[in-house]
Amino acid sequence: MSEPALPRRRFPLRGALVALIFAFLGPPVGGLFFALPVLITAALSGTAVASEQWQSLGAFLVMSVFYSYTVGGIQALLAGLWCGARVWQFGTVTYREVFWVTIAASAFFIALIGIMQGIFLGGLQIFMMLIALLTSFLIRWGMGLLRIV
Repeated sequence: MSEPALPRRRFPLRGALVALIFAFLGPPVGGLFFALPVLITAALSGTAVASEQWQSLGAFLVMSVFYSYTVGGIQALLAGLWCGARVWQFGTVTYREVFWVTIAASAFFIALIGIMQGIFLGGLQIFMMLIALLTSFLIRWGMGLLRIV
């Protein structure tokens, strides 16, 4: 007679931590990635020499992080909930799962904004989706380094 199967081990605290990390750190990191090309262009063009210009670039950086919750909060929350649930069940989440849940959450947000506002900005939305992917991979990588997932 075979032995009874052991119950699967669950990781509820790690799953909740993963969801919180995605939801709270995802938007500001994405905001920094959004502001980075502007800051690099300003620095390389030589126009950002005067202190007033650096102050305005600093204000732009702060505001892009502040508004990142408005633009990326829904995607980060959806991705965080999915990844947290996977960590809760299995103790880890793969990069493939992070990729697909980020694509799905971004597509949901793009469709939601398009339906509500009637606005479809193709190139900008693709750029925002790439920022979301970069941010999700960076957060997943950081959590792997910290042995959370």
